[in-house]
This record gives sequence, C-alpha cells and structure tokens, in this order.
Amino acid sequence: MKTGSHGLKILQESLRERLLNEETVVLACSSLRKQCREILRGSDLDYKQESYSSCKVKIVYWNLEGKADVIAARLQKRASKGERFMPLTLLQSQIELLQADDCEMIFKLSVVLSLEAYS
Repeated sequence: MKTGSHGLKILQESLRERLLNEETVVLACSSLRKQCREILRGSDLDYKQESYSSCKVKIVYWNLEGKADVIAARLQKRASKGERFMPLTLLQSQIELLQADDCEMIFKLSVVLSLEAYS
C-alpha cells in the first residue's frame, strides 16, 4: 500500500459502518488521486468502480483553479500571518497529484475571484 492508504482504509471502514446504520456523514480530506476517492466510495458494499451515480457515498470535490504563482503568493501571505496552512513546499507536488475526472461531481473555484463572486 502507498503512503496514506492505511488512513483511507480506516476512513472507509468508518464510512461503511455509518452507511450500514443509515447515518449521514460529512468527511473532509484532500483525496487528490482518483484511486483515493475510489477507496472511499468502496465504503458502499454495492459500489461498482466508476459507477458514481449509483454509489451511496457521494463525493463532492472542490477544485481550486489558478496559476501556481497566485496560489504560492496566497500561501506565503498566510504563513507570514502565522496562519496554519499547507506549506508552500508542498504546492507543486499537490498540483502534480491532482487527478480530476469530469464524470465526478467537481465544483471548480477560481482563486482569482472573491468568495462574493460565487454567491
């Protein structure tokens, strides 16, 4: 298993237990790779790979879109204010890891627009 898979398996088991109890759950994690999201969907024992619409586990994916230099500037600004956030050194690897499948429920947010632009 690759790094992080063990944690995803724990989340998968927890989600499965809650699905069986018919509970509603909201989970936030990065899951940049499609394989990671498939592990989470695997919480649904009836799930068939890539049959998103019939899966009981609904993954809503928020993708921040923007140029790396704009995102880097924002990360630096947050770091200078002492805010805890992803280190700038991880930015390029996060961009490279991102696998966005248009068949999945993906909401794209531009990093150059203000939050008010989406309301």
